[in-house]
Parts: sequence; C-alpha cells; structure tokens
Amino acid sequence: MSAPSRLMMKVFIKTLKAKKDKSEADEEMIRMISGSYDISDRKHIEPILECLRS
Repeated sequence: MSAPSRLMMKVFIKTLKAKKDKSEADEEMIRMISGSYDISDRKHIEPILECLRS
C-alpha cells in the first residue's frame, strides 16, 4: 500500500477504535484491519501488467 493509503487506514482504524457503542461489525473490522498486512510483490504483478499493455 502507498504511504497515503496507509495513513488513511490508520486514521480510519483510530476513529473506529474511539467510537462508543461499537457494533459487532465494527469490532470485527477493527480486528481484521489491525492484523492485516500487505504481502504483494511487484515482481509478481509485472507479467500481468505486461499482458495488459500488449
């Protein structure tokens, strides 16, 4: 993820954690976002991009 995207996600999760009366969906979203990570590697995306460009 790009730096601006990571920043927005941090702001979003902080806002969600501060929310009073969280729903079950809110709690699940907090759990999912707090533990997620980006494991994508650009070298795996290159063949797809080359195919799309041709």
